[in-house]
Amino acid sequence: MVSTERRTDALSLTPQPRSPLPFDATEVEGSVVARFEKVVALCADHVAVEIGPHRLTYAELNQQANQVAASLLDLAGPAAEPVALLMAHDTPLLAAILGILKTGKFFSVLDPDHPPAYLSALLDDLDARWLIVDTAHAEVAEEIAGKKRRVVIIRTLTLEEGGINPTLLLPSDAPAAILYTSGSTGRPKGVLRSHRLTLHRAWLDHNELTTGSDDRIASLVLPVFTGAVSNMLNTLLSGATLLPFDARYHAADEVGAWIARQGITLLRPPLGLMRQFLAALEPKAIFPRLRLVDLGGDVLYRQDVVRFRQHVLPTCQFMHRYATSETGVVTRMSIDPTRDLENDFISVGYPVPDREVLILDEARRPVPPGEVGEIVVRGKSLAPGYWRRPELTDERFTPDPALPSLSHYYTGDLGRLLPDGRLVFMGRRDSQAKIRGYSVGLGTIESALLDLPVVSEAAVFAQPGPADEKRIVAYVVLKDKSYPIDHLRRGLAEVLPAHMLPSAFVTLDALPLTANGKVNRLGLPLPGRERPALATAFVAPQTTTERQLASLWQDVLGAEGIGIHDPFTDLGGDSLLASQVVSRINRAFQVSIPVRLLLQAATIADMAVLLDASGDERRAEGLPDLIAEMEQLSEAEAERLLRQGD
Repeated sequence: MVSTERRTDALSLTPQPRSPLPFDATEVEGSVVARFEKVVALCADHVAVEIGPHRLTYAELNQQANQVAASLLDLAGPAAEPVALLMAHDTPLLAAILGILKTGKFFSVLDPDHPPAYLSALLDDLDARWLIVDTAHAEVAEEIAGKKRRVVIIRTLTLEEGGINPTLLLPSDAPAAILYTSGSTGRPKGVLRSHRLTLHRAWLDHNELTTGSDDRIASLVLPVFTGAVSNMLNTLLSGATLLPFDARYHAADEVGAWIARQGITLLRPPLGLMRQFLAALEPKAIFPRLRLVDLGGDVLYRQDVVRFRQHVLPTCQFMHRYATSETGVVTRMSIDPTRDLENDFISVGYPVPDREVLILDEARRPVPPGEVGEIVVRGKSLAPGYWRRPELTDERFTPDPALPSLSHYYTGDLGRLLPDGRLVFMGRRDSQAKIRGYSVGLGTIESALLDLPVVSEAAVFAQPGPADEKRIVAYVVLKDKSYPIDHLRRGLAEVLPAHMLPSAFVTLDALPLTANGKVNRLGLPLPGRERPALATAFVAPQTTTERQLASLWQDVLGAEGIGIHDPFTDLGGDSLLASQVVSRINRAFQVSIPVRLLLQAATIADMAVLLDASGDERRAEGLPDLIAEMEQLSEAEAERLLRQGD
């Protein structure tokens, strides 16, 4: 267990002349509404939200929120219940969220881009009586609402005068939001977020990042997911200015240009989106006002930070955090370029106040220091659990036997603790794959790909192969689209063992992203059967033996158009597929050759020469000697041949 005592080097931000609003730790035991109304009283005339030429001060945003609250109280009363929102990424959405909280109810934002059937299923799970929408989404709202819930169009709410703060007293453990995540089973699960957990995250960010009224904070993602909701509320609970910009509807180069043009000072970009707009930047492009980049939500690689630093001033600080929907922020630290960029995986830092980190094995026992295991978070003010999923809540949340006020949350994420207590986040448990008996960390392969100068984006997954065995598939965005795949493979072979080399590469113009800026695995195509783009020129089979071998290779490799000089490994061949190829060769040609021979004679042309020689009495004497030589190779030597490809 790691102590929550703060380390002097955990947040080594350069002091800056900033005067953020006071945010005392005692306010964490209050409500989001009380904190927001305190901010309104202190900076009523400061701009709260800015979208293009349209600006809304804190007093004006509070007035609109109060009018939403008054109308909703008239319609539904003060009962604590969920309210769904189906609206654009705009000011009315923010007013509606705050208005819902002022009534003692809790909100859940739906993404209008999701299919109606999916939205309808979420509404059924949410079991909300009320669906608040803007005029642009009124038609689809009527389609998905069904008979059990009422659609309220935001323009029908009174948004003129009034604006008196409701006087409801809200306990800190009352629910504030239900945030849906995809879940490992594919069935969405709603995470309950209390006022206390929401305030704990806002309090940490406000004080550790010194957020102030002079900050201009981008909101690049619709507040459907935890990170986007936290970014929105943290901004408004700090007196800063929020600038919504739905990056999904803009090209990558437009996102970077907007960040620079708007003078964004603090950026919390989803990592997938960040990699795309960095790749689209001109080499000399600079974000002149950016003072802080706060990163988290996925595995961060050394190359990510190296690339971003090329586009900011030397005074810009980079932070890295580990957080989940169920726990809020768990660890955080400033990225030290002299220490933290030495390894592929950048540390996410030390535990924040009220959080402790344990690393456990599959039997829920502590692993030795430095070993990889599941990240388990211990602390108070964690999420109450999952909405209407008591069995899942019991599985992932367990009370602390010693202190009832504390609980443990089993994250399903992998990590390890460094000797000084820093946590290294290594991805989800499903980022570890079993390939041909080897346990493979897919994140390590992604990092190695991103280190190659020609690769701007990369994602690696275990996908079904031609023989229904899992294989490693790399999805890459290349700066030079004509770059040969075999050169890419050879670059990886210099730093990775053979069993970690991808069997297939799929080149894309850009990686598809989910609404929260992560790589959308469902949007990735399976590798096709076409021959990969190799540096080797295509030469069609000429002889009967070559044509037989080409047909056999194509069948086993699941590829088409194989040339006689294409190396077996460059076509995605591995030791398992080599075994299948050799078995079929032995049957088809009535020979008995070892698998290692295929690794030596790694092209159809070379193999055809050997097979034709086996039927030629003048050259047959050489084949048994060659076979015997191949059989003497050790496993290490065979691995070396597999890496070389010929």
